[in-house]
Amino acid sequence: KSEIHEEITCNYYSMDFNIDDIRETYTFSQACQETVPQAIKCFLESTSFEDSIRTAISLGGDSDTIAAITGAIAHGYYGVPKSIEEEGLAYLDEELRRIYDEWTVFICSRYNSEISLIHNSKQASIIIFPDHEKLKASIEKLRVELSMLVLERDELLYVECKNIEMAYMLELGGLEYKAYELHCTLLRLKRKVELIQARKNRQEKVIISKIEEILDLEFVQYQKKLEEQIDKMNAAIDRSNMEALSKEESREFKKLYRTIVKVLHPDINPDLSEGKIQLFHKAMEAYEHGDIKGLRIISSMVTHLELPEESKEISTRLAEEKERISKLLQSLKEEISNIKFNYPYTMKPFIQSSEKIEERKEELKERINQVEKSLMVYKAKIEEMLR
Repeated sequence: KSEIHEEITCNYYSMDFNIDDIRETYTFSQACQETVPQAIKCFLESTSFEDSIRTAISLGGDSDTIAAITGAIAHGYYGVPKSIEEEGLAYLDEELRRIYDEWTVFICSRYNSEISLIHNSKQASIIIFPDHEKLKASIEKLRVELSMLVLERDELLYVECKNIEMAYMLELGGLEYKAYELHCTLLRLKRKVELIQARKNRQEKVIISKIEEILDLEFVQYQKKLEEQIDKMNAAIDRSNMEALSKEESREFKKLYRTIVKVLHPDINPDLSEGKIQLFHKAMEAYEHGDIKGLRIISSMVTHLELPEESKEISTRLAEEKERISKLLQSLKEEISNIKFNYPYTMKPFIQSSEKIEERKEELKERINQVEKSLMVYKAKIEEMLR
């Protein structure tokens, strides 16, 4: 099901919702794009043919349509329980039942013929080790899951989190920079007063240039943080000026990257050459910068790395590979969770609320106003001390 979910998400519909989340608001729609995604989701969340139908009907609205679509999908995956099939066929009239029976005979004979050819061909060329085959299938499934999690992690790091930070900086970055700059200026003036007063107490000559040199050294970290804030603002502006991908390009973009990840990611393929590892780093850079042309070029250069052929000796290696990938999966899940519980992802609800943004703007403006008043007081005090 993970592969089905991935294929649908990359090429057809967004699957970033749960049935329980849409149950209260779901209503009838004649458009396929407003019924098919929900039907697919009913199937993906199901545990059996019957469960998928029950889930679809529970949504209400166009329950007959969505149940029919869900049933067709579930039929292909689970098959139909014999009792349900017999009950359904009982509703067909004589002519429809004849057509159904003729089609069943035709399709079954064709299917059995093809299976027989495939089976005979395999028997003639290789010896199948059942445990080996199960391990290979299991590892391939884990690799697919791992590549999807890598895509999710990188989508969070290089796209969603950067977009969140960009939106935050464009809305509030200017005011926050100004507030922090004034705060640093105020701290510097306070320290300047202390240094001047200390020299006066010792009856030393006050040389402002010397005091400024001391302040420059003491406030290096503050200045560094201001420069970092400027860099963030510039990055946000640059990102906002990037050419946005169309919906179709966005799907292709994710699919290209996931294909590259499956072939070139060092965690999935630990025996890569240095050249292929460098190529993967180029792919990461292209992904981070939304460079679909770069990903197309890299994707055209790589082919999928096959699992080793059957042999009894290789089974141990496959078992070790399965364990290695399983550990990577757990680590990646923890990393994704960590991203979602930290800045900037935690700012996502904030930037989606115009009310909260306006409140924050007013807070910053008020803080700036208060600091500016304090600055005037300290500047006047310094002038008085130097008379």
